[in-house]
Amino acid sequence: MSWRTVERAAARWRVDVALVEGTVRAAVRALPPARGGGIKYPPVRVLRAGLA
Repeated sequence: MSWRTVERAAARWRVDVALVEGTVRAAVRALPPARGGGIKYPPVRVLRAGLA
């Protein structure tokens, strides 16, 4: 596998992570405060750790 392929894969992975983070944040924001109050800070760090 060439470095260019690796770089492309890494860039695509970063885009995927950003999309997932954005989706999670949007979903948390869309929740009513009463229910979403417990998840003010989405487990983005947990997601990152799991994907790393």
